Amino acid sequence: MRISPVSSSRTSAGRRRGYTLIEMIVVITILALMAALIIPNFLAMKRSRDIRDAEAALIRLPAEARIEAQRSGSPVTIRVEGEGLVLDRSATAEEPDPVEVKRLKLPDGIRLDAARSGTETTDLSSWQWVVYPDGSAESAGLEFVEGDSARHSLMLPAKPGESSRWLEGGLPQEDESGRWTAGELEQRG
Repeated sequence: MRISPVSSSRTSAGRRRGYTLIEMIVVITILALMAALIIPNFLAMKRSRDIRDAEAALIRLPAEARIEAQRSGSPVTIRVEGEGLVLDRSATAEEPDPVEVKRLKLPDGIRLDAARSGTETTDLSSWQWVVYPDGSAESAGLEFVEGDSARHSLMLPAKPGESSRWLEGGLPQEDESGRWTAGELEQRG
């Protein structure tokens, strides 16, 4: 007569080994706490990266407009439309309608608040910055608001060799000579 071995899936009490409801609740609670700590940091990092990417794209946009104007031989316009900026190539004899070259949407939490073209403050719906094939343009600026209060201004250059730059705060005042008064040297006695 043969004796069969005892099944290894049974304990000495005769029931199967598994997870209890309490053990599963503890594991789920630990996972939920970890998620509650990690997700806000992950979302903040993503928002910060989106803002940095938008700032970099905004600072490159005037240079892209100059390159497109020189390449196409026709004026290129940057204008405000909705929640972003649009880069258009002007109409020509071959293309009777303006051609949209690029559209740049602002990330959530950043909005355009003011615009200046030359020495005049203009409303956002009529603001535009035109770059001519020789690379020249009129000085201009855009004021952005991040969240509820942080203001940053993007200054668009008038001369071909200049580049755009960010300023902290609102748009600086410009005097009649066409020069920005902010950043001038202060004379001290």
